Amino acid sequence: MKTLSKLSALFIFSVVILTGCGGSGGGETSTLPPQTPSITEQPKGASYNQNDPTTPLSVTATVSGGGSLSYQWYQSNANGKDGWTAIDGAIASTYDPPTSAPETAYYYVEVANAKNGAIAKARSGIAAVYVGTIPADFILITTAEQLYSVRSALSGKYILGNDISLSSYGGGWEPIGSQSAPFTGTLDGNGFKITELYVNNQLYAGLFGYASGALIKNLGVEISEQGVNGKEYAGGIAGAIDGGVIIGCSSVGNISAIGNGVGVRAGGIAGLASGANISKSYSAGGIFGSGKSALYGSYVGGIAGFLQNDGNISISYSTADVSVSNGYAAGGVVGVVHRNSAITDSYSTGNISGFNSSVIGGIAGASTSGMIDNSYSTGNLTAVTGGYGGGGIVAFGSGGYITDCAAANYVISSGNRIIALTDYDRDDFFPVITNNFANSAMLVNGAVVGDGEYSGTGKTLEELQTRSTYENEKAQGGLGWKFGSDDENPWKMPLDGGFPILYWQE
Repeated sequence: MKTLSKLSALFIFSVVILTGCGGSGGGETSTLPPQTPSITEQPKGASYNQNDPTTPLSVTATVSGGGSLSYQWYQSNANGKDGWTAIDGAIASTYDPPTSAPETAYYYVEVANAKNGAIAKARSGIAAVYVGTIPADFILITTAEQLYSVRSALSGKYILGNDISLSSYGGGWEPIGSQSAPFTGTLDGNGFKITELYVNNQLYAGLFGYASGALIKNLGVEISEQGVNGKEYAGGIAGAIDGGVIIGCSSVGNISAIGNGVGVRAGGIAGLASGANISKSYSAGGIFGSGKSALYGSYVGGIAGFLQNDGNISISYSTADVSVSNGYAAGGVVGVVHRNSAITDSYSTGNISGFNSSVIGGIAGASTSGMIDNSYSTGNLTAVTGGYGGGGIVAFGSGGYITDCAAANYVISSGNRIIALTDYDRDDFFPVITNNFANSAMLVNGAVVGDGEYSGTGKTLEELQTRSTYENEKAQGGLGWKFGSDDENPWKMPLDGGFPILYWQE
């Protein structure tokens, strides 16, 4: 059994209920209400392997002025926020939580003081009890302080036992790992979340600053209102990851990277993903990047800012709005896909905007020897004040291929339905563009455009929200996507209609 070192007390309250009063006039003093109990020892959360014996949760309370104390324990499985129910028979100062099923449950106790027909109540803080299988070679993380200490053993294996708030790091979280000392271990989020992440102007900004060959999985990150803010690299999970795997992760909130005379890399999951694989992950919120040097601009994307060196993004999506200024490229999934990297079975729904000489794409701003297939976008694309233009899938392509994709966007301010620009100068750098569909009613430069290599084959919005459009083989006029319930068949249609979603989405 491992005990939490710090209780996260989410709320404490007291109330006095008057059920009667004394006194009959004639100068007699009315009955005073009971004193609210004072809780001097709070219940402490713990973690157990399934079917392990437990140490009881306990509370110590005192009261002055007399009265009789009673107890009622409450339980919730909803992250300690709602859904509380009174536990039958749990009316002592201690309670033994069950360990028969793997779960994280949350508990508090209400202490009542009854006196002279009146009741005063106090509520304890909340204790989280995790029940599951803790691998023998993993270190359990249940507090913000324990998470912070990961930086002292960067090659370790860690697993979360509950949600963790970083609100105590009000001045900003110091990301784990740097380029000179990267995180190389494993973090299994175990389906839990890190909340209130705030990063203040770090070179590599994220929960992790720099990871190399690491495995980060099953982890949600909720960013505080102050955001994740980087000088050059910014991502919800990692500012940069070189090799390694991010799988089953999410990032929700605003992310920005603003460079001073340098290009930046900003993404919902990772700013830079070099030789890394990102799968079954998503981002939401807003992502912004600005800055350029003499050689490099800024790359901003819904999942990764810059995907390079045989990196891969698959079975992932972003609903984030993405924008780049004074930079180079912004895309719904990545800013730039480069050097034999690939985006497959993914989509974006956020709006994309570029300011001052930028290229913007529904999936990628630019693809330089990258590969994009079985993906779609729906957001509006706006290039202003010198922006080069946009494409529903890619704005600029040089080498690589774009195949079996769908651009379901409504408006592209300038560019074309599938791809806006290509490298004309070298035939071997001309991308392969085949079998792509586009919204036939899409407005490009304020007008509807016809079918073509750069504009794709027009389909109505109704057709683009029909399964057969995607699932039918190419010979039958479809895109040949695979529908099912696993990684090999990753697509499904939502129950309430609309565009395809991924099998792991609810």
